[in-house]
Amino acid sequence: VIPCYNRAQGVQAAVASALANAEFVGEILVVDDGSTDDTPQVLARMERETTVLRVIRQPNRGVSAARNSGCRAAQFEWIALLDSDDTWLPGKLEAHWRALERTPFARLSASRYWGGTPDNPRIKPKVGGDLSRMETHLLQHFISPSASLMAASLYLEMGGFDESLLNAGDTDFFLRALLESPLAIVWEPTARLFKNKEGLSNTNRLRSAINQRAAVERIISLTTGTPHTIDPRHERSILARWSARVARAQLKSGNPAAALEELRARASLFRGSALDRWRSWRIARQARTALRKGENRG
Repeated sequence: VIPCYNRAQGVQAAVASALANAEFVGEILVVDDGSTDDTPQVLARMERETTVLRVIRQPNRGVSAARNSGCRAAQFEWIALLDSDDTWLPGKLEAHWRALERTPFARLSASRYWGGTPDNPRIKPKVGGDLSRMETHLLQHFISPSASLMAASLYLEMGGFDESLLNAGDTDFFLRALLESPLAIVWEPTARLFKNKEGLSNTNRLRSAINQRAAVERIISLTTGTPHTIDPRHERSILARWSARVARAQLKSGNPAAALEELRARASLFRGSALDRWRSWRIARQARTALRKGENRG
């Protein structure tokens, strides 16, 4: 399933990389999320030339809505996601399948991937904890859509991607999925997820940080009273790190006052560890410096 919006060039590379895994691909569903460039024409030509390719067209509703449209239209028992600016490596699906075979009861698999930029590629993510524990996934998101494979039954049980969480629907979805399925891990990279030159705008980065924190808070509430219950000490540290990310994003978006307010409002979270206190102090110092510079210019 490939969600696509105004990516006439990128989507061609994405589809070609899926075809390179043709032995395991029953169909390729590209969801055109209301593109306004020449993407519709490119997709129409590709659909005529590629028998396994089917294009779904819809008004622009965002990436989570596009993923949902594709997943709901899927006709096979397993679903692999691929963003239109990413590519799979040959053997990607086979690697996931082997991981699933050696992981009892797993209906979800994820791998590492090549990230960074084409000029400076890096294997990501760096793993700093036990991936069998929910705490690790709440601190760092190991699962990326383009580097995953899931059972269609799991997608349906999850109720799809939350379309209200802009830029964070995948974070929320995969965290919820981990409550229902063991994770089959592929340690070698199976995809390329390079940043484009523009990257996220500061406004989108802030929105993403806020929505990802909301997803993490939702999962913490869902785990309460279950075998996945988060230790209160870990919960405070997790929330402290996400509040620091939000404050940092507010600072980068040009609003140091909001960054300081974020740190003040959640000050109790940063008392848990020396590292959390240091993060809070560093961001606050940068915010105060930015405020002083603004006052001097005024």
